[in-house]
Amino acid sequence: MCYDIIIKNGKIVDGAGNPWYYADIGIKDGIIEKIRPKLNNPADKEIDGEGLIVCPGFIDIHTHTDFMLAMYTKMDSAIRQGITTSVVGMCGESFAPIPKEKLEDFKKLFSNLTPMGGDLNITWNTYQEYLQEMDKLRIPGNIVPVVGFAPIRMAGGPGYEDRAPTLQEIEGMQSYVKEAMEAGAFGFSTGLIYAPQVFAKTEEIIELAKVVGEYNGLYFSHIRGEGKNLIKAVEEAIEIVEKSGCIGGQIAHHKVAGKAYWGASKDTIRLIEEANARGINITVDQ
Repeated sequence: MCYDIIIKNGKIVDGAGNPWYYADIGIKDGIIEKIRPKLNNPADKEIDGEGLIVCPGFIDIHTHTDFMLAMYTKMDSAIRQGITTSVVGMCGESFAPIPKEKLEDFKKLFSNLTPMGGDLNITWNTYQEYLQEMDKLRIPGNIVPVVGFAPIRMAGGPGYEDRAPTLQEIEGMQSYVKEAMEAGAFGFSTGLIYAPQVFAKTEEIIELAKVVGEYNGLYFSHIRGEGKNLIKAVEEAIEIVEKSGCIGGQIAHHKVAGKAYWGASKDTIRLIEEANARGINITVDQ
């Protein structure tokens, strides 16, 4: 076989947990056709990987790349680092849903998120319409979209009001979550230190996350506190996943903030391990 590309002499780390090994990689029509210690076949292009690691693209589990993509689509800062998949819609912030009648409110919210001088032309309302618009941009990387709590609460709930939602508002927010999950969202995210999400109690989030659970979706969270309230915040994240039936929970950029609380990670990691032992499936990024 004549390959399009052969990568020779590289140190391969395949992501499966195995030890690295030296081998050549033959690529044809964009697909890895063969991995062997030595490939002597002809190729249109040879790349010498000596002294370099050859591995699959990295998955960045927590990004805000979506704040840039609507205006700048190259993703070069990620791709140059080997990141080929970015999870977006984190910390409860996503670019959909956006009801027509609340467009101006959303523009104010997004003004704090998008790059300075960025011209965000919102042409969508539903989550499905948003994904369709993003697809038209022919983004070079893989995107894992997650719907955020902030637009959900603004679209169908109490918005910035510091109160519990009515039953009608719960049902309205659930309908927006359902639409997003059916459109292709992988899950639901919260950022519980940010307005308007900070006003939501645990019970409100569980009711919305139940819809996510029906679609085997994931719950992602920038939790409610990372210092004095860290333990309770981790317990809340676990409770939301457990009571909602989500397939798993991802705690974002886990840390202990403040010297007075250093060492608390021993307790949070224990809580997570105990939850996993019960079959709840909690992970963290850091």
